[in-house]
Amino acid sequence: MLANLHYNTQVQTDVSQGLIALDKQAKCHVRTACSQLICVLLFLASTIGIVSVQPLASMSYTAVSMQEVLAAPAEQLFVSLAVGSFCLSWLFWFWDLKYDSLASKYEQLYQQHTELIKVSAPLTELSAHYHHLMSLASHLIITSNVVVLAYAAGIVIYHLQP
Repeated sequence: MLANLHYNTQVQTDVSQGLIALDKQAKCHVRTACSQLICVLLFLASTIGIVSVQPLASMSYTAVSMQEVLAAPAEQLFVSLAVGSFCLSWLFWFWDLKYDSLASKYEQLYQQHTELIKVSAPLTELSAHYHHLMSLASHLIITSNVVVLAYAAGIVIYHLQP
């Protein structure tokens, strides 16, 4: 009887540690998705800044050298912000790819220990927190994708104008 109790306690500890590890990875997933969204929004804002700066906006489709664009500090700032935020958003996207396997790891753990997770209040709370973080990360990724699609649509509409 005592050995069975020790076994159940050990299993609960192992499941708890597994859920805590998944929860930590889900927090990193949220941070990465949020960072990517911030970079995409910064890229959008810097592009609007580039278009709104008078010398760059008046160039339209004429040939301009890079030295002319980078001659003024405002242009330098907006161009470097656009390039930097674009590169960082891709970097965060690549970092975010490693969290694609979190859902399958959780499903495997949940299927193996469904009854234990449902019965134990701390395990249920850890499971709910994990779901909350993954939902938040999904919302951030969807928002980032919508911003990128809206940005691409804006470019297409801008170039289709007479």
